[in-house]
Parts: sequence; C-alpha cells; structure tokens
Amino acid sequence: MYLRTREGLGQGPALTSSSQVVKFPSGESLSVVTGLPIGDHEDYWDPTGSGNPLLDTGATHKNKKLSASFTVRELTTSGGVSADIARIDPKLVECLQRLRDHVGKGVTISSGFRSWKRNREIYEKRNKKPTLSQHCAGRAADISIAGMNGLEIGKAAIDAYGPNIGVGLANTFAHIDVRGSAAAWNYGGVKDSWVAEIKRYQKEKGGKPSTAGATPGPAVAKSSTDLVRFTQRVLNAAESERLKEDGDLGTLTRGALARFRTRYGLGPGGALDGPTDVALVQRALEEVAQQSIFPRIGVLDARTGPEIAGFKSNHGLGSNATIDAATRRALADALVPKAVPAPSPKPGAITPPADPSAYRKFHLTTYHVVDQRDVPTGAVRVPIFDDQGRKLAEGSPAFFAQLSLEGTGRLEDGRLINVTGKKVRVLHDNYAEVLAYHRDHLRGKPPAYSGLVVENDRVVQALAFHEVPANSAASGTGVQNGIPLVPFRTLAADIGRTKKSEPSWKGKGGVVPVGTRVYIKEYKGIRLPDGTWHDGWFVVNDTGGGIFGVHFDVFVGTRALGRQVKHPEVASVWFPGIEQRIQPGYEYGLKR
Repeated sequence: MYLRTREGLGQGPALTSSSQVVKFPSGESLSVVTGLPIGDHEDYWDPTGSGNPLLDTGATHKNKKLSASFTVRELTTSGGVSADIARIDPKLVECLQRLRDHVGKGVTISSGFRSWKRNREIYEKRNKKPTLSQHCAGRAADISIAGMNGLEIGKAAIDAYGPNIGVGLANTFAHIDVRGSAAAWNYGGVKDSWVAEIKRYQKEKGGKPSTAGATPGPAVAKSSTDLVRFTQRVLNAAESERLKEDGDLGTLTRGALARFRTRYGLGPGGALDGPTDVALVQRALEEVAQQSIFPRIGVLDARTGPEIAGFKSNHGLGSNATIDAATRRALADALVPKAVPAPSPKPGAITPPADPSAYRKFHLTTYHVVDQRDVPTGAVRVPIFDDQGRKLAEGSPAFFAQLSLEGTGRLEDGRLINVTGKKVRVLHDNYAEVLAYHRDHLRGKPPAYSGLVVENDRVVQALAFHEVPANSAASGTGVQNGIPLVPFRTLAADIGRTKKSEPSWKGKGGVVPVGTRVYIKEYKGIRLPDGTWHDGWFVVNDTGGGIFGVHFDVFVGTRALGRQVKHPEVASVWFPGIEQRIQPGYEYGLKR
C-alpha cells in the first residue's frame, strides 16, 4: 500500500506501509511506514535516538483511541495541524492516561508529535537554534488541565507515572515526556522555585538523572566483538536463530537483528542500538527464567532494573542495574545451550510409521496462559466471576476477552485461573467495553470468542472461571480434562464437544479423543526453550470453540515461550487409529 504525507506542509514523497505494527494500551495498532528521510537533520530525523518508528497516522486513523481517553489526532497535532505520519511512543500514551485517571478530569494536548522539519521551522521563526526535541521522537506532549497550573500538573504526572520523566514548566501548562530519566526546566517564565520543587519531588520519589536512568540511545555501545557475540548468543538461545557466535556483525547477524527488532517493535533494520541492547538483555533474562517477565521488550522500565540487579547480585556482580560487559558475559554463560538428544524409544513404545500415506494434514495454531501484567487494568474494570457468581478478580476489557479466548490466565497477584466452560448471568454495563473490544479486534467472530453471550445487542452472560489451587499439580499452567497443560506437549483438538465438531464423531470422542498420543512430524527436532529437542510427541487434553476437524491448538505456556519456537502452520500428523477417523484428503478445519 502506498501513502502520501501532508502534515500541513504540502505533498511529501511516496512511502511504503510495512507489515510491522506498533500496539498501544487500548489494543489498537498503527502500521510502521518506511521510505522517508530520517537521517541526521533530515525532515523526519529523530534527534533523541529513541528508536520509535514512523507510523501511518492518516485520515482513516485519526479517531482511533490509543487509550481510553486519547486519540491519534490528539497525539499527532502541533500548531493545530495533525500529522499524517508521526511517531507515537506507547509509553507516552500510557503516561497521559494514567495522569488522566489520577486527576479524574480531562487532559488537553496542545502539542504532540512534530517532525524535525516542523521543529526546525518553528525555531527558525524565532531566530533560534532548534532543540533536540522529545516531540520529534513521539515521546512528549504539552498539556493543560482545567484548574491546575504547570507545577501542579508536573507533580500529578510524577504521582501517576513515576519520577523518571521530563517536566517543562509553564504557568498554565506543562511539557511532559517519557525520556526514562528525571529532568525539569523552566518552559515559560515561571519561578525558579517551581523547577527546584519538581526536581526535589522527582528525587524524593526515586528519580534518576539521565546518565543513570535513561533508556540508552543509539550510542550505548560500539558494536564490539564481545557485544556482537552476546547478541548472537541471545538470538540463538531465545529466538531460535542459528548464527555462528563469532562476534562478526555480518549479513546473517544483521538479518537476525532486523527480525528481532521487527518482532518487538524496535523499528526496521539491523541496528544494534540502545533499545535493542535493552531488549536483548530482557530476552536473555526471560530465557534464563523460562517465563515471560517484561510487559514491553526494549524499554528500561520499573520492572527491568530490579531484574537486572537481581541477576547481577546472584552472580556476584554488584546490586545495581547497569548493563555492562560483565553482565552480558554472565548472561551469555547462563544461556549456554543445554540441548540433549531425544531419549531412545522404550521397548514396546509406539513408533510412527515411515509410510507418508499414513499421515494426515492438520492446521496448527498456538495458545498460551494470558498474563495480566501484559494487559494491565485501567479505569474500566471488568469483573471475573466463578460459576457461582462470586467475583474472583477484575481485569481490563482486553484481558477478559483474551482470557476467554485462551482459557487460562495468570493474575497480577500470581493466582492462576482456568475457564470452567460454564457461564453466569451478568450486567451488560459491566461488560459493554468487552463487547466493544471484541468488535474492534475480532470482527466477524461470534461474541463467544471473548466469553460473552449477547442478546438484542446486550451482554447477558459471561464465561465463568475457577482458581487453580496454589498447591496443586496444575498450579504451573493449569489442567484440562484431568491432564496437566504442559508447554509444547499438550494439544487442544476436536474432541466432539462443540457446535462445529466433526458430526460423525460427536459423542464418540471427536476426531482426536482426549488422552490420544499424537505424533507431529514437523516438530521432530525443533529446539525448545529449555534447550532440549522435541521428539514430535504430544497428548490431547483440551478443546475450544474454534477447534474442529483437522486442527490442533498447541499449548505454548506463555507468549514469551511461544515466540521462541518457529511453529509450522500445516503439519503431517499420525496417531493410532487415524485411518479410521480421518480419510485421506480430508480438509474440514484445514483451510482457514
């Protein structure tokens, strides 16, 4: 798709909308665009080195809500003109929404993103040298709040989002940016005491100066041999790449880096910049811990610092959160492949046939435990009930919808909950936002995908859940049909219990009954996140409303673990008795 950029400055050059997207707190996403001049002092230069990509923010996207209260139009407007191509940092959207929720009244953005070209023109009119503005990175907004002066706005932003932000003070408004470190300055003729008060307040709240707390910029580290070797080790261990760990930032390594940066929304290309360095360290920590830890990869946030410090402390490297050469070496050592050959078949074990005609084609998808930390609760709180109508917890509309789709979720307090398959009567007003989320993100799918029963456009029932006992065998990931969910070893299948189930096998166990051991040829030899190699064998223990015919949903544990394995979309499958249940060429459930 080709676009044109206006930004109120006349027609611009042709550019290409890529397949990459950036997601925002509301669940909405915007496409990354390329082909514009982003070099040093060019029209779309990012002078802060944030790494935030340019996004398509044209007419069709202006009214999209990137959070509960803020639209694309508001975040891209400067001087009364909304840019059709802009950078918008999701952290800024989150900051502004938290501030809005904290003060309980509207936040007006007078200036959001502005390109370097516009920034330069503004300062040229004032006969001044242009500042290296955070606005050009999509990390800043000038805001006002009725009844509050700049000092009060600045303090409220710190209370709502934390001290490591930039605060520019004016009498009736404030500049707020999410640079990742504590900074304050006089933005418009205010008393020096105001600036001193904000700096004191940031320090009191644990703020860090830019040299210690800011997200590293592009010049964080020269691409030394040790840094590149660390990068190669992380990409191999955590992202299933197959790079030679030789410290050479060659074509293959840059290509793997480009895939990594695209996967985590760090921008196009194979740059080994600051945010990418942070992302590599985070993925290494997740790989060592074998679990999803960080809500956003590539951001040096409040969760990342303690995790780095804890790792360093455990390895005798001090207790600070600095990412240095010694930390990378220790992480690289912790990521030494633990691969072991698959065990030899035991006497009497089932052996998959060598004859290709014995196999059937299956469509494969994946599912995982939804982590509430990845979908935090904001102003809208949706109740989560058990099958007796007792409230277990609350979550955001997006969390409830994703929880219903996946079936299992980890709450912010660590509890694990599983779907019961039953529904409870609910009030429409409590679930209206879930229905809205469903219509925005699962267009064409019935509301049941998001756990809802709708009558006359009103929610009347919602899925019920139960809490998995902390001391049970299933407390890690849950249990279905008496069989624990095990990442990369259990499958959801057509077991004959849903409306779309294969009619001839309803009530007869389905196409693939619970407890069936299944061999998937394409998984044989796949490297798993724990360093072992898959032997191709799974067991069926689950189903779902969208699982029918020759379709398996592979349980991957967490989203982070699932990302570490390259899953086939169509695979060759065999299990004992398959020839009686599935005829050659059978395609119900295969083509989607």
